[in-house]
Amino acid sequence: MAINLSLDVKSLLKLPENKKEETLKNVFSSLLGLQQEQVVNALTDFIKEVQKYANDDQYKEICKTNLKIISSLPENVAKQVVMMRLQAQNNLPESMKNRDKKVLNDAINESPYKEKILKLLS
Repeated sequence: MAINLSLDVKSLLKLPENKKEETLKNVFSSLLGLQQEQVVNALTDFIKEVQKYANDDQYKEICKTNLKIISSLPENVAKQVVMMRLQAQNNLPESMKNRDKKVLNDAINESPYKEKILKLLS
């Protein structure tokens, strides 16, 4: 069953950073109550939408904002979110998957939360 995040990605991209973070935090909150498969499907759809409308810089900024939010979660929850995010990446068509890996890696490397995120990935 697909979950509609009712998130307008085009509008999200235009928001100032603090509003973008607030919006994405609300999305995270709504996802945390769902079953893992539903979350992965919702994340997959979200990544596809972002790829459709965002250039690489906008995409990277969304990733960085999400990394900031993930790093503020309790470690066990953050680890689950990271694992579901990677599952979502694996659900993407090959060309999208490659772009996602590159942009996400760039975002992680530029993030002040890099150490924490890498620890969650290990």
